[in-house]
Amino acid sequence: MVTFAIVAPLILFSCFISGMFGVAGGLILMGGLLYVMPVPEAMLVHGVAQLTSNAARVIIWRKHLLPTSTLLFFWGCLLCAVPFVFVRYVPSEGIVFLFLGAGALAMQAAPPRLVPSILHPSAAFACGVIATALQLTSGVSGTFVDLFFLRSRMDRRSIVATKAAMQSILHFLKIIYFGALAWAAAGEIDFVLIAITPIIAVIGTHFGGIVLARLTDDSFFEWTNKILVALACYYLFRGFVWYM
Repeated sequence: MVTFAIVAPLILFSCFISGMFGVAGGLILMGGLLYVMPVPEAMLVHGVAQLTSNAARVIIWRKHLLPTSTLLFFWGCLLCAVPFVFVRYVPSEGIVFLFLGAGALAMQAAPPRLVPSILHPSAAFACGVIATALQLTSGVSGTFVDLFFLRSRMDRRSIVATKAAMQSILHFLKIIYFGALAWAAAGEIDFVLIAITPIIAVIGTHFGGIVLARLTDDSFFEWTNKILVALACYYLFRGFVWYM
């Protein structure tokens, strides 16, 4: 009961942030979940919440979705996911924190001219391959996907819709992978929490979408950058402390 009282507001807030910016919410949720549950279970709950949140954003902004880039990304995900059927790897909390921080920081530090645009077919496919590898080894890949949107010159709604579709694919794969690992490790899963998570995620995403509709492109990118820098610094600190 105590876990639910902590996790439910965390899911609501993180999905509200994701609904506004299409990023950062997943980082906030993963970091919070690691404080109250083991890594496999945290990955599972995170996957369910983020799949629901991202799927809701796809529905809300479906008219702005870029189907070609999303389809190529999907094929890249499938290609990479096949070898993981034979892998049983669970990252430590320290690894997850370091990946969370490093990924967010990389998005800020990467020179846009050196990152291929998600609109290029080969870039969309490659993004799917690498993002899946990151998702199934560390549980996080959202900030890596964000890098491919830096040079896309898309408006905020197309960015949110297309990234949400791609993230939905990644989180679906994560649910299958870490769900199996969580069941094998603990022998049981909190199905009540799993069942309620999508409802909370939809509510948070809905209200985040209302705020997104009122943001300008300039304020959208400004706040996204500020939030990512703050999260990157905090998670890198947590990762280094975990190994000390």
